Amino acid sequence: MDPSGRVPVAEDLRVPGRANLFVIGDGALCLSGGKPLPPLGQVAFQQGPHAARNLLALLRGHPTAPFRYFNYG
Repeated sequence: MDPSGRVPVAEDLRVPGRANLFVIGDGALCLSGGKPLPPLGQVAFQQGPHAARNLLALLRGHPTAPFRYFNYG
């Protein structure tokens, strides 16, 4: 964990070194443009469906996709 208590995640929201472990929401330290995304509901709301799609991709033997946050304002 980082000093803020969040778990650093790779671009696809998985924990590096733990291929079957996803972390999303307030518990995830997710970088965008080299800066951490804030622990806000808007981020988690977008991470949830993305992590689900990546989990399905893994189950089907397909590659995962990187998470891209969009700030709706």
